[in-house]
Amino acid sequence: MLVHFLTDEPAKLPAIRAILEPQHDVVPHLLGDGEIASHGVLMVDVDLRQRARVDQVRLSLQGLGKIPEKLFVVHHLAHSMVAQAYALGATAVLSRAKEAVLKVAQIEKAQKATLGEAAGPASAISGGAAVFASIFADVRNGRPVNLLDAERATSQVIDRVKQDGLASWLDEVRRYHEGTFQHCLLVTGVAAGFALEVGF
Repeated sequence: MLVHFLTDEPAKLPAIRAILEPQHDVVPHLLGDGEIASHGVLMVDVDLRQRARVDQVRLSLQGLGKIPEKLFVVHHLAHSMVAQAYALGATAVLSRAKEAVLKVAQIEKAQKATLGEAAGPASAISGGAAVFASIFADVRNGRPVNLLDAERATSQVIDRVKQDGLASWLDEVRRYHEGTFQHCLLVTGVAAGFALEVGF
């Protein structure tokens, strides 16, 4: 599952990666550093005692209504900060970042159960989007690209195109995914369709 991690302290990034990866794809975002994609789970670990940071979080969350799960880490569960987290749109409040492992697993399980039969196209698309987000984040941060994840996502796309056809893949991408990685997913589907057509 794709987890967008928004923080005000870069030192928190290695710890959250160690906690959630490799089971989940973590895309780090520093507060005030641009847009967050509107898919996956959002996890926010920001000091909500500082008004300026609360305002920055509010700006970062604008336009993220499509993200159904917004987890906020509120250390020691201070009442005023818990209230602030819910006012910002939190769907759950965690007292420590480590609690995210169980919560993200619960969210993933619930989403799979809810999607049922429709999970096929959406999971291939979500998997592809998660891998593209992870690749771009790795490149931006000077880390090596995880080729195993890229190969797994490519296999999902090829299987979906093989099973349902290119036109169906393109329709599903347009229906399920809007935004940053839609173009990448469309090109990947076309390349997979072409490769299948020529017997590659």
